[in-house]
Amino acid sequence: MLKKIRNSITFKVFLFTIIPIFLLILLLIISQYLFFNDFYISEKRKNLKSNTLNLKYTIDNYNMTANSFKSYIYEFEEKNNAKVAILNSNGTIKFSVTPYENNILKEYDAINKAIKHWLNSDNYYKVLLSKETLTYQFMDPVSKNYYSVIVSPLETYNPSILFVVSTLQPVDEANNILSQYYLYFIIAALIILVIVSIILSRMLTKPLIVLNETAKKMSNLDFKVKCNISTNDELGSLGNSLNFMSKKLDNTLTDLHKANEKLIDDIEKERKLEKMRREFIGDISHELKTPISLVQGYAEALKDGIVDKDDISFYTDVIIEETNNLNSLVVDMLNLAKLENDPYSINKEKVNISEFLKVITKKYSLMMQNHDFITSIDLDISPYSIFDPKRIEEVLNNFITNAKRHTKLGDKIKVSLSPLNDSNFIISVENQGIQLNKNDLNNIWDKFYRVDKSRNKSSGGSGLGLAITKRILDLHKSSYGVENTSNGVKFYFTLPRYIENKELKE
Repeated sequence: MLKKIRNSITFKVFLFTIIPIFLLILLLIISQYLFFNDFYISEKRKNLKSNTLNLKYTIDNYNMTANSFKSYIYEFEEKNNAKVAILNSNGTIKFSVTPYENNILKEYDAINKAIKHWLNSDNYYKVLLSKETLTYQFMDPVSKNYYSVIVSPLETYNPSILFVVSTLQPVDEANNILSQYYLYFIIAALIILVIVSIILSRMLTKPLIVLNETAKKMSNLDFKVKCNISTNDELGSLGNSLNFMSKKLDNTLTDLHKANEKLIDDIEKERKLEKMRREFIGDISHELKTPISLVQGYAEALKDGIVDKDDISFYTDVIIEETNNLNSLVVDMLNLAKLENDPYSINKEKVNISEFLKVITKKYSLMMQNHDFITSIDLDISPYSIFDPKRIEEVLNNFITNAKRHTKLGDKIKVSLSPLNDSNFIISVENQGIQLNKNDLNNIWDKFYRVDKSRNKSSGGSGLGLAITKRILDLHKSSYGVENTSNGVKFYFTLPRYIENKELKE
């Protein structure tokens, strides 16, 4: 029974209500007992010093009548619970609100003792020699009371010394009384807290208990049960929602069986997608690892200063080159993602394919000056076609740069355009060089596939160029491929002919 009570939500709400408030009160009492006295002394000394400096400034800078000056000092004493005296350099009192010779007040006994203590201490010479304000604490050897003493030289009445004494003793009495007050306060607060916590915990947990019982019955497929909560708050709304849910669950179970079959298919698709994601992440990681490692290594070498002065430029060039490679890889990834996710990213238009190809190949003429770069256009029909010139330029750029990358200096690279049949043109880029094996021919269009398995940047790009090319040609519904020739390798693709007043086949 006791264990059940401890585990009940009512008991937990009761504890969570009363414990934090009790701990807060206890913390307040402990902090007051341990720190209030020191805090009071620190704040009083700080405020007393600040006000004394203001008093000194007023004395030094304002000419006041005797009555005004006496009133001003009296107001300062009342405000700061302090006594003020102006002394000669030998410690004789020149001025006080109540004349020293009357000596009828206890505070003046204290200030007299404080002055004697100051005259007999090293602090006396510190004030006279340094001309700075001195603050220290003084204990009356008879009453054992503590006083805050501030001594500051005056400029107007030179040589004169402003002497201020304020008792620190009243806080002890107040602290003791406050401790007794807290004792009564905590007893009364605990009684009130217990009563309020019990009432509050029952009010909050009663609807929760009803909801729990209803949910248990529903878990046993008893959907006839109703949750009767009459409150108009969130718990009442939750009860109504639970009733509505029980009504719908029976129909939902039937639908769930059908959805489960579809879910199995979706899971299988998700597994395939997850496999593709892992492969993609693995490829990306492999592509990023080398340039990041190079950048990190060369940057650390530059930072540590272990690089010869002559090699600094080389190290910097390597870092710039690798960051450019990383940027190129990211751009290719974004480009491929856009093409794969947006089938409308192709903007077709009527283009003179012969002139288009001449312009493209002319761009590469300077880059190909060390190769036998040939452009062959064999057309005896209308040279117009329908395609996206920007995207097809990307295709040709990829084919031509790949051809250059895998061709030795002086070897031939040929770009050809000719009619394939009555409906299509065929464009090819052929280069002399090493032929591709069967595995390369089958996989060369895949993402991150490279013929050079070492993934050397000098012999390969980001590994996404042909994948982007494949997607562009797919969106153009083009036939394309790669094949070995007698002397090297040829990439090719088709584009549709533009036929006036006829609908093109897509």
